[in-house]
Amino acid sequence: MRQGHELYHEALLQLCFAVYDWHEEVFNKLVKVLKEGKWGHGGKHWSDDEIREANMTSDFKKRFKVYLQKKIHPADTIVHKLQLWFDDFKDRADSLTGKKLFTMDTKRAVEEQKKKATFITDYLPVEDMYMDIRKGAKSTSRHDLTKKKCLRCESHVENWHNKQPHFANNNSRQQYADFLNLIGTGETNVEKRHQVWANETDIEEQADLIRYFAKVPMYYNHSELSVVNQSAVEAGCKTIPFC
Repeated sequence: MRQGHELYHEALLQLCFAVYDWHEEVFNKLVKVLKEGKWGHGGKHWSDDEIREANMTSDFKKRFKVYLQKKIHPADTIVHKLQLWFDDFKDRADSLTGKKLFTMDTKRAVEEQKKKATFITDYLPVEDMYMDIRKGAKSTSRHDLTKKKCLRCESHVENWHNKQPHFANNNSRQQYADFLNLIGTGETNVEKRHQVWANETDIEEQADLIRYFAKVPMYYNHSELSVVNQSAVEAGCKTIPFC
């Protein structure tokens, strides 16, 4: 698609909804919060028209996606909606330039995506694809919405791959670049596991955890930690000093 086209953003949003939609129950909770004026401190009561128009903008996704769940359509539905999307926009021209929205490669790209639709569907219920994020003790929000963390592995892998190229641009030997890469990947995984543990563990069990550092792991290298503890035991320490 031509990015400068006046219908580019509308077509992009429609393309997204050809692949997924918001989970009905969670989306209804958000609609209720907006209508009752419980979103933000301004107390604005949203109308149905305002919610519908906002849902067709990228700003809506940025503001509310952490409270919503994406429900990916079945493969046959995706293929059907992709074809409808292509038919709706294929002859749409820009009112200023006269250029059509689609380029000569669009049809071929759509046909390829239709062949691969079965690979992006969820094989588990949507409820199992997300994890609830517990509210903080000092939360001041007036709504009862719960933040969601997506557990689909592909998005997290792609997010990490976006960071990895930086390790390859340090103008150093391959061994050193690989060394930095492994350290960065290992520390990122430790941080993610620690955040999951902190979210799923009761507050009472985190009594020794300093709240300011709640999202920071106490140790990054558990292999080195094991060596230190073993050395302490061999030196006569009756209790494991670090755990």
